[in-house]
Amino acid sequence: MAGVTTYNAKDVIVVMGAHQVHGFSDDTMVTIAPHGDGFSLYVGAQGEVARNVDQDETCEITFSLAQTSSSNDFLSALHLADKKTGKGMVPLAIKDLSGNTTFYAAQAWVTQFPEKSLGKEVTNIDWTINTGKATTFIGGNN
Repeated sequence: MAGVTTYNAKDVIVVMGAHQVHGFSDDTMVTIAPHGDGFSLYVGAQGEVARNVDQDETCEITFSLAQTSSSNDFLSALHLADKKTGKGMVPLAIKDLSGNTTFYAAQAWVTQFPEKSLGKEVTNIDWTINTGKATTFIGGNN
């Protein structure tokens, strides 16, 4: 019988460049989506089977931040600097300290400004980040 494990959202650390991202939305905080297919299947006319390794190790990361988060300022400034100088790529690390999930990319950048709506209540802002070659490990929790 397995023991009781615990996940704590406060133990998820996201560092982009020298900035620790904070002020996440109250639902999904971070989404990691690989661009590549991993393995694709080939089946020949007579049933021979092979697989192809997709060499694409890049990812798309989404940060969902509350509009009140000062990390919005950091991401906006990073994107503006990148558009002006082309030097807005920074390392990105994500770690669940209450478990074994880790992510690292030496090069990550903001793809564009996100949609923004203003209203009566605090809204979420979804930032899309693309990466160069990334290392991902999806683990359980302690």
